[in-house]
Amino acid sequence: MVSLVQTLTFLFILSSLLLIIVVPILFATSDQGGNTKGTVSGLAAFWGSLLVATAVANSFL
Repeated sequence: MVSLVQTLTFLFILSSLLLIIVVPILFATSDQGGNTKGTVSGLAAFWGSLLVATAVANSFL
């Protein structure tokens, strides 16, 4: 169970760093199309689900 929490925490940190790097690049390079909003929403949903999964797994320790 400890390794699960460590893995989820590691994935959460990596996805946070990815969001910090990717989102400004997406906004800077996007044209007037609305496709960027869907990408950012998907990344944010993934980040939020990792946050919840990490919290739930950590509560079982």
